[in-house]
Parts: sequence; structure tokens; C-alpha cells
Amino acid sequence: IATKTVEANVFELIDAIGTKKGQKAITLLQDTLYLGEAPLKILALLVRHFRILLILRDLKSRGQSDKELRERLKLAPFVVTKSLKQASGFSVGQLAQIMEKLLLTELELKSSSVDGGQVLERLIIDLCYLK
Repeated sequence: IATKTVEANVFELIDAIGTKKGQKAITLLQDTLYLGEAPLKILALLVRHFRILLILRDLKSRGQSDKELRERLKLAPFVVTKSLKQASGFSVGQLAQIMEKLLLTELELKSSSVDGGQVLERLIIDLCYLK
């Protein structure tokens, strides 16, 4: 039961970040960490999600249909629809900037003794309030 709760929190967290709901995202992060999820695992899921958003945004701007996107990325229709909606809230440049922030966060988590939860909180604030 705890595993399902952790997974549900992680995906809710991703949705909150994708829709720029900062306070909700911080609360979900804290809950997810409290349930025992590793900061690097949470980060890996964020990287995957924002990578999908970047690819979808780029391919959509090149005129690919939703069906072509689903086939190319091997994603369920509802995932493409939801992700395209989230991706529309970011420019390609912003998504590229987010990917860079995710990389720097990974380096910080792997190379320092700083608390992983605090590192992820700073990241979420950056992502939700990105200009």
C-alpha cells in the first residue's frame, strides 16, 4: 500500500510542477520524501517527464499530429494529451533551461552532502516560478 501511495504522490508532484502549482508541489515533495522515496528517484522521474514535454513541444511545433506523437514516443493517448497541455505552458527555451537545472540538481545530489530534500525543494521553486 505504501508503494502505491509513494508512486501516486510522485505523479501528482510531477503534475503540480508541470502546471506550476508551487505550494502544492512542495507539499507533495515533502510527503513523498516522508514516505521514503529517494531524492534521486524523484529527480529521475522529473527528468523523464520534462524530457517528454520538451520532445512533444518540439515535435508539435514541427507540425506532427497527436497520433504521430503517440506512435513516435510510444505513449498512451491520455499521456500525450495531458503532457501537451502542460508543455504549452513552457517555451522550448524554458524546457531546455529546465533540463539544464535538472542536470545541475543531479550533479549536486550526487557530489555533495547537502540534504536531498532541500535540494529538490529549491529545484521545485525554480521550476514552478520560472520566468
